[in-house]
Order: sequence, then structure tokens, then C-alpha cells
Amino acid sequence: MRFNHLGDPWPQHFCGGDDLPKGWDAIKKLQKMDVKIDDRVLEYAFGKKVPKKQAPPPIVKVEPTHDTTHNIILVLREVQPASKQLKQIKELGPLGLGVLDLSKTKELVQLTFHDTTEAQAKSYTCLISGEHQPSKSDIGKLFGITISGYHLGSLKIWLATGIADIGGAGV
Repeated sequence: MRFNHLGDPWPQHFCGGDDLPKGWDAIKKLQKMDVKIDDRVLEYAFGKKVPKKQAPPPIVKVEPTHDTTHNIILVLREVQPASKQLKQIKELGPLGLGVLDLSKTKELVQLTFHDTTEAQAKSYTCLISGEHQPSKSDIGKLFGITISGYHLGSLKIWLATGIADIGGAGV
């Protein structure tokens, strides 16, 4: 018997001897045989194309707008005690820190919050003084936050001027 009698490439077929049933019976039989159930197997079993999951739209970074203040509820996603932005702030010296009312602040931390209430999620990266900062254990929690936008030369930042742990888990 010739092995290429089905043509090249071979059409999809079940090599298990018996005809493979359709539907859930096919899935159960293939699982017993340790066959990975993927989109092709589902398409064979149920006779229709399996729709691909659409990835959510990318999260949009919200750039700081000078002299703008927002009072919003956001989900904490990241706590960074060191970052490029923090280094730039420290390089401003006493005058720059005074403009931001941070001259007495010993420690700044960078926080990233997400607003997932709309179809297009938004990301806010802001700085906060150390005495009011959430910790890494607070990631995923909801916070009520007041952020203000500042432009100092080429540096654009959101500064958290008020924050309250709402306590609930975010999405």
C-alpha cells in the first residue's frame, strides 16, 4: 500500500482506528488519549471555526497637563522606590523641589495607577512623598487620589497631593 494515496499534504483525519465521534464525545475520547485540545480539535469536534479571543486595547498613558488637578478613583498597579523620573526630580535641586512643594520631603516614590472604568484603560504614573505612600502589598486595591500636573522644563509629572485607601479590590 502506498502511503501517499491521500495526497500531499494529507487531509486532517483521526489515526486512532475507529472513526472519531463528534462533539463532546470526541473531546472526552481525545482527552483520555492525552491529546491537547486546541482550536483545530474544537473545530473538528463541533464543525465550526472557533473565534479567536480579541486582546483588549492597549493601556493608554495619560500625560500630565500643567496646572490640571484630577480627583479620581484608580487601581494601584505598581510601586517603584527608584525610577528615571525620580532621579530627574532629585536633579532639580532645592529650587525645583520648592516649586513642587517637595523641599521638605525626604523620600519620593513613583506609583502607577490604572483607570479601568472605560473600554480604553488609562494609566497614570505619579510621584508621592514617602510619608503617605502605599506599599507593594496594596497593589490591586482601589485608591481615591488627587493628582496635579506639573511641567518643569522638559519634565512632565503627575504629583499625588492626596490619597486615600478605599480598601476594595480593583479590576
